[in-house]
Amino acid sequence: MTPEISIITGTRNRPESLRRFLKSVHASASIPTQLIIADASDSLEELPSPLLPSEGSPHVIKTSYYCERPQLGTVKGYNAAFHRATGRYTCWFNDDCSLLPGWDKIAIDFMDAHREIGAGVIYFKDAGMSGYYVQEQPLAQHGNIVTANFAVIPTDLGNQVGWFDEREVFIPELGRSEALTHYGCDNSVILSILNAGFGVCQIPGCKVIHHRENDESRREKMAEHMNCLPLPPGSKSGRILWLLWNDPNRADAEGYRRLKAEYEKHRRMIGPIHIGD
Repeated sequence: MTPEISIITGTRNRPESLRRFLKSVHASASIPTQLIIADASDSLEELPSPLLPSEGSPHVIKTSYYCERPQLGTVKGYNAAFHRATGRYTCWFNDDCSLLPGWDKIAIDFMDAHREIGAGVIYFKDAGMSGYYVQEQPLAQHGNIVTANFAVIPTDLGNQVGWFDEREVFIPELGRSEALTHYGCDNSVILSILNAGFGVCQIPGCKVIHHRENDESRREKMAEHMNCLPLPPGSKSGRILWLLWNDPNRADAEGYRRLKAEYEKHRRMIGPIHIGD
């Protein structure tokens, strides 16, 4: 049986968060699902305890759990996992998320009904907050582009655009070339999908909870992300994205001109960004 959806997560040194996530995947699954877990933990002795038989779901028909060696980082690690996906659609989540019942059927039905949409963005609620939302990130003078913290993408399309952008670009303020590492990768695939001529929008009613574990790994990533630069948008990942999509020497620059208009058209078609409980 071919999975309808492939769910991908990466994890590092968070066995309890991962176990909570795995339980929620099985508890919420209502369609044939492939589950892919890339574990980059420093010590493989801290594996999550296995799920009990009563916690498993017959809808999770394929599970791939592997140890990431060498550790690749967020962008390259997720890209390696994406290429293991065999479902019609692929989505990614952090290992500190909890999936809610019905999200998968809502997502698949929506994407099947809107084939012009290349990425369906999932609403999320940070634990302790009252409402579900989708973020937008400023990209210098081009205005806002949706931040797809978690999204559902046709697997063939994701393979076509290359998933998360691994290209390096020269950063004048730093005097060296760098690529995206932990942050900005979701924006990169959104820009690539828009550039391929597909729309991007949020999926009404499709919601998950993001617990945002504030552990050492996340603090390390945030410290790198907020390595502020003298020019907007400030964070290093934002600056890399801006340069990747605005360098006149790159062919991508010509295609960027329509990205904002395409995004706004599809966002208005679906509705407002914010919703309540």
